[in-house]
Amino acid sequence: PGKGFTGKAAKESELEPLLSAQQIEDVVAFLKTLKE
Repeated sequence: PGKGFTGKAAKESELEPLLSAQQIEDVVAFLKTLKE
C-alpha cells in the first residue's frame, strides 16, 4: 500500500478494508459451524 516504498504507510482512508463487513460475517458464521 502507498506509492512505492516511501517508508510511510498509506492512510487508512486510502485503503480498502481487508475484509468487507459481509466477508467478516461469513467467516464468523463459518467458525461457529466448526465449534458446534
